[in-house]
Amino acid sequence: MTRNLEAHLEVVAPVKDPALQAQLRDVLEIQLNNRRSVWDMQPDGTYAQRQPGQGDDNRTVNEILIDLARQRLAASSQTEDGAKKPASKSGGGRKRNVAHKAA
Repeated sequence: MTRNLEAHLEVVAPVKDPALQAQLRDVLEIQLNNRRSVWDMQPDGTYAQRQPGQGDDNRTVNEILIDLARQRLAASSQTEDGAKKPASKSGGGRKRNVAHKAA
């Protein structure tokens, strides 16, 4: 796999909202503490995949982030007293443009 190390663009923007800063910190911590999707370069130039140790989370970063998104979605669909919010008339989600195959 080649990497584009010469012709790429990086953008930096301040994040001032403390709640958003906390979310970014959580994502960075997940990435930095990852023990599943990490490859270490060996002295001979080959790569070996790091294996999770005892007590390490065995999920990939994507699996962890998907689980967190599902938790946020479930929490957002409940009222403060724990009851489920009523569904909106629009169906409550984004409309997807899905092509249907003819039967």
